[in-house]
Amino acid sequence: MQRIKLFIPIILLATISCIEQFTPKYEKELTNKYIITGEINDIEGYQYITISMTSPIDKPNFLPLTDCIVEVHDDKDNKFIFSEFEDGKYRSYINGNFLVPGTSYKVRIETPAGETIESDYDQMPICPNIDNVYYERVDLPTSNPNEFVNGVQFYVDVKGSENDSRFYRWEIVETFEYHSFYPIQIYYDGRLNKIEPDYSKYYCYQTQPVKNIYTVNTSSLLNNNYKKLPLHFVDNTTQKLQHQYSIEITQFALSNEAYTYWNQLQQNATDQGGLFDRQPFNVISNLKSTKNSEVKVLGFFYACSKKSKRYFFSNIPNLNFNFFGMCEPQKLEMGFSPYSPEDYPVYCVIMEDGSLGVASSQCFDCTLLGGTTTKPTFWPN
Repeated sequence: MQRIKLFIPIILLATISCIEQFTPKYEKELTNKYIITGEINDIEGYQYITISMTSPIDKPNFLPLTDCIVEVHDDKDNKFIFSEFEDGKYRSYINGNFLVPGTSYKVRIETPAGETIESDYDQMPICPNIDNVYYERVDLPTSNPNEFVNGVQFYVDVKGSENDSRFYRWEIVETFEYHSFYPIQIYYDGRLNKIEPDYSKYYCYQTQPVKNIYTVNTSSLLNNNYKKLPLHFVDNTTQKLQHQYSIEITQFALSNEAYTYWNQLQQNATDQGGLFDRQPFNVISNLKSTKNSEVKVLGFFYACSKKSKRYFFSNIPNLNFNFFGMCEPQKLEMGFSPYSPEDYPVYCVIMEDGSLGVASSQCFDCTLLGGTTTKPTFWPN
């Protein structure tokens, strides 16, 4: 046994000395390229296009390209001029009369370097109404076979006609109500203060996008219907589902080409786990330089129609929450001597034995967790 133990380090040293740093081939290929993203949808109002340059893959950053001339043309000889309202971000207000399914659109861009970039025409399809959004209570397995993550899995159904698109994607924005664990009543800021319970930072609301990409196509199905497409999962380790939870879901109808682009983005986001489990592939683009074929352009410009709907969920059956321990108060064994003015105010509660306990400020001030005390206008009373 002793000889084996001595031999292993030698093998390890020899192995380690042969390891070379792995640099993905695509790292250099992805620098100094144009990135153009934008859409024309069927909702009257501002339409947006973003233009930037690629950054090193180990230092991802938004590098806006300013001072471009941006135009969108339709197949009816209409032209829409986009103006820059932020660095690299361009917009144009388009009347609904020009945003009709069946119309095709393309973008044309002139860069400060003199490049002219155009997209292919993309035809705006028809979007059916959102059919149904619902959830199931599920328990997901963990690495421990005896432990599970409790939560809710959301789904959407598609029900389209023969005239509707067969290619779809969804965006989700979630809003939820959450509470502080304690009202502000006792706090230390150099002296101990006791006030009437203050609930001004007790109720908060937070809105944020669900960052996943969801796509499906029904082109190979007999009917333009799809049941139970999985959306996002929400677990029981936060307050998201404890009080009131809402999602605004937007359903996009796409062309086949735009669907392929978004589906590949979805696969890239899903499959790139671990140490490059799968080499990332170049996502298709419908944009190219009209003057120089060597100029590479990433991104996609497309036309879509969309429908949005808001859903509310509360009182989830059989869902127990698992986050209460984070605000368990700690007894003040040494008084306030460990705290400096940078820590003020130090919030306290009265413990069961009558002594003072301290918990994180986030347990008293819900805005410290990223939300706001302003109730959304759409929130139920």
